[in-house]
Formats: sequence, C-alpha cells, structure tokens
Amino acid sequence: MSKKNSKTQTIYKLWTKQDDKTLLECLKKSKTNAEAFLSAANILQRTKNACSNRYDVLKKRDVAFKNLPKRTSMSVWTTESNKILLDKVKNNPGNLSEAFRDTAKEIGRTYDAVAYHYYSILKPQMQKTQQVAFLTVSRDKKAANQKIVKAQPLKEKKQLLPQTTFWQRLQWLFMGKTV
Repeated sequence: MSKKNSKTQTIYKLWTKQDDKTLLECLKKSKTNAEAFLSAANILQRTKNACSNRYDVLKKRDVAFKNLPKRTSMSVWTTESNKILLDKVKNNPGNLSEAFRDTAKEIGRTYDAVAYHYYSILKPQMQKTQQVAFLTVSRDKKAANQKIVKAQPLKEKKQLLPQTTFWQRLQWLFMGKTV
C-alpha cells in the first residue's frame, strides 16, 4: 500500500502486518541482522535501510521479540574463527588485505570487522607473547618486529665547494683547476 500526494506520485510504501511478519521471519532464519535485512529487502522490494528502520520501530513496540534470539549485529568471535584468521594471515603475511577478504568470506563477517578484530585484539595479544627480534624506537613510539614500509634511500653527501663565483666553479668542474 502506497501513500500518494495530490500529483499522484508515490511518496513512500506503508508497512503492512504481512511485511512485518516477513521481516521477523527473515530475522529468525538468518545468522546476522545484516543478512536478515538484505533478504527482507529483496523479498519486500524495499531498501536494506528501510528494513533496519522498521526493525527498530518494531523493537520499540516490543512486537514478537520474545522468540527472537538476542544478538548484536554479529556473534562473539570464537576460537575457531580466530584460528581461521590467524592461519590465513600466516599463509599470506605479505598481503593482509587478501587474508582478511578470504577470512571474511569463510566465516561470514565483513572485511572491516575482520581487519578491526585482527589489529585491535589479535595482533596486540600476539605481540605480548612474541619474543622481540628487533626494536625500532622513535620519539613518539616504539615498534617491535615491524618492518619499515616506506624507507627512503640514503642521499649521497654533496661535495661542498668553497664559496666561489660561478665562473670559478665552471672552471673547476670542466678543467679540473683548483679554486
């Protein structure tokens, strides 16, 4: 059912009880809220955001939420999913982005969630247990076992010329005469 204005243009589609039931069924079937909103959006021909907003409205009304599992957008990280992530990183240490993508597909999380979990949780834990092979220290921070990614080559020292005139330097460069 759509609400229309005087020019007979569709402004928005009203939610029916059947739409609400479909949304709640999708929430029961899927593992994450994001998956549920996506599947409900496809079924109801609405946007994922519209389904998410409707879910918030229904939640405030406390309609049929007793049977739904309590969850955030994703479940807690298990030791199995941590192991999968660490194995992928170990197999491909030169390209963490690819390891995160592969892990995200395998365990059903987003790339950003996997990268955040690795950098904020797993990597600091690993650094506590790891022995330090080398240490880089600067004024601002210290880094253990981290390679320098953007190293610039050392510049050659310029040979200092005594203060001379332009013509004297040309003579020195081309004729080998001392100044």
